[in-house]
Amino acid sequence: MDIRKVLFNVNLILDTEKAYDIQTRLQIIESHYHNNDPRSLKTEKATMKELLEESEIGNFLHTDINILKGIGVGGYFDITMLDRLDEILNSPNYEARDDISKFVNKRRELLGHITQLRKTLQSIGVEEDESNTYQIVLSLSEQYQDFDKLEDFLKDTKNILQRLNSNYTDTKPIKISSVNNGSVELFIDVAEEVADLFSIIKESAINIYIAINLYERLKTKFEGFSQKRKEVMEKTAKEELEERKKQILNNLIEELSVNSFEAEYKTGIEALIKEWLPHLEDGVRLEVKTPRSETIEIETDHGTDIITKTSETKIAIDKRNRELFLLQQHELRLELPKPDNEEED
Repeated sequence: MDIRKVLFNVNLILDTEKAYDIQTRLQIIESHYHNNDPRSLKTEKATMKELLEESEIGNFLHTDINILKGIGVGGYFDITMLDRLDEILNSPNYEARDDISKFVNKRRELLGHITQLRKTLQSIGVEEDESNTYQIVLSLSEQYQDFDKLEDFLKDTKNILQRLNSNYTDTKPIKISSVNNGSVELFIDVAEEVADLFSIIKESAINIYIAINLYERLKTKFEGFSQKRKEVMEKTAKEELEERKKQILNNLIEELSVNSFEAEYKTGIEALIKEWLPHLEDGVRLEVKTPRSETIEIETDHGTDIITKTSETKIAIDKRNRELFLLQQHELRLELPKPDNEEED
């Protein structure tokens, strides 16, 4: 685990806590629950959700969440905390009353631990990685410990990134900025434009992968139907899958057209996605990290105001990241034809 990235994430958590006082809001939610005030509880939950989603914590990726899990605070300071909270509040009343208090108290305890962790890291001279660049993060599965498989993966990655980078003559060469050996993660610095294009293509690749994966799982559920009905169901599901893939690619080309992507690049998009699908099948996770929003202090007649500057590219990539995060949790649905009441032989 890269200790600089630990400090980076800890700083984001504590900065968010300072700005929005999430712990106090959780205590208010706990109070509303114990006082049987569902209307106020719902309002406070909605407010906290909105604040978390607009903060940098709302942009945490799986690599960030893995870091939090690694230091023992996973599920308490990232956006998945909201799911845990809902799970507690929707459990039977006699369980929820104790569980909500345990959750709030545990988070308070962990908040103290990471506050001390930051002090300790800073006292021994650890500094946060201040490059604050756009990065492509590739998290590899254990299968890539095989040298030949790793070599193929790196070649495919190089081909894709070089093709994207070549569309912009002024961008700097792509380089690996760091490697996290603990879970085999590559962090690759790229230009803003390349990050944006990779994010768009990645979104389509993952959408297609999820659809294919679901289709393969659905086929296993066709057993037990008559042969004729099974053939109809497989044909219908396959047609829906192909239609979904076609729509995803059409949407991708349309979005790339907005980005003035040259025609010869468009024709290679499907090939790029096909290169990535086997890697996704083997457990590779693709992510695009954006730099932290820039904050500027300005002097006014009333004192010092802090203004946050966020680029349109960052906003777009962060939005895709959040949507994909939810999509990979809940996945897509393919509708199966309903079986007839009477099966034909």
